[in-house]
Amino acid sequence: RPRTSDGKWRYITYDMETGFVVATGLDNSLAFLGPQYNMFNHVLTGKNIPLFTYYRLHLIFKELVKNNTFVQTFVSNMEQKIQNEFSYAATTFILDEMVNQLYPYLPEHWDRWPYETGTLNTDWAGSVEGIRDFMERRPDTIAAHLEEFKNTYITGYKEIDDSDSSEDFI
Repeated sequence: RPRTSDGKWRYITYDMETGFVVATGLDNSLAFLGPQYNMFNHVLTGKNIPLFTYYRLHLIFKELVKNNTFVQTFVSNMEQKIQNEFSYAATTFILDEMVNQLYPYLPEHWDRWPYETGTLNTDWAGSVEGIRDFMERRPDTIAAHLEEFKNTYITGYKEIDDSDSSEDFI
């Protein structure tokens, strides 16, 4: 966090190999990690993911959901994110930009790292389409999971008016 008197903690996303269906192709035991996977339940209960033993219960988040104000703010922010940044239009725009940047360099990459790319060098377009399918299906799924989360963890849920907020945090 910034070392100022009003500095706020910011969440950092990292280690995304289990995201966007990439892990589902690694092993049949990981097929459940598709767009239907309920990550809210995962971080609150700590379900073990085969081959990825470090993805367990998130103790800080489990403590934070005991605070009704935190949960209301989190839900409000997530609803906004689902409609905007996590929407199919927004995510596929970014994916298309990335594909256009990477595609010209694929032959060089495959020649240099043939043992690292596995099936990506034989079905790269299929892998991209799998990610695109995930991006299309995930927003509705996560909205349903968020509704379950909201019903479970919020007492007397009410919409939060954050129209005056100049910063957006999750």
